[in-house]
Amino acid sequence: MTLSISKKDAISVMAMALAMVSPSLAFRSPPPTATTCTSASPQCCWVAESWKKMGGITSVSSTNATACCSRLGSRTQTSGISGVTCTSSGIVTQIRWGSKSLRGSIPSSLGNLRNLTILYLYNNQLSGSIPSSLGNLVNLHSLGLVDNRLSGSIPSPLGNLVNLKYLGLNFNSLSGSLPSSFGRLRNLEQL
Repeated sequence: MTLSISKKDAISVMAMALAMVSPSLAFRSPPPTATTCTSASPQCCWVAESWKKMGGITSVSSTNATACCSRLGSRTQTSGISGVTCTSSGIVTQIRWGSKSLRGSIPSSLGNLRNLTILYLYNNQLSGSIPSSLGNLVNLHSLGLVDNRLSGSIPSPLGNLVNLKYLGLNFNSLSGSLPSSFGRLRNLEQL
């Protein structure tokens, strides 16, 4: 099945979907500029290093995951890397980095954030292939990679994302067909 929709309409639909999912979503102030990660907050390290690899800050430091998530810009904070939501115990649950002018490849370390429910990286300048490690994000229900410069085939491990309801891959340079593993995506509502 082929669906044809203009880039402008797709971005408008994505913006409306984001507003419905989270009406209070607001972009926050620019991220801090330098520090170092500690092993006491591995999720913080994975998020900060991912941000760095895609053109954001150098790194983030914290002695515990809760403080780290505050620095990453959880909804109760007004500073840090905007678009990151954490639980009160510092577990990263959402990354909303759409339209952030990010570049480079998607870091495979994002696959370590196993409690992630939303990963939006749409409308950036990301290139390279989609990391197979994203198939580890079994709690993910929304994955938005629309409007980047991604290439290669769609990795079969994405078929492990059985809770996925939304998968946005259009406006990239992906090749090949959908993996047969996508037959397991019974909750998928929008592709």
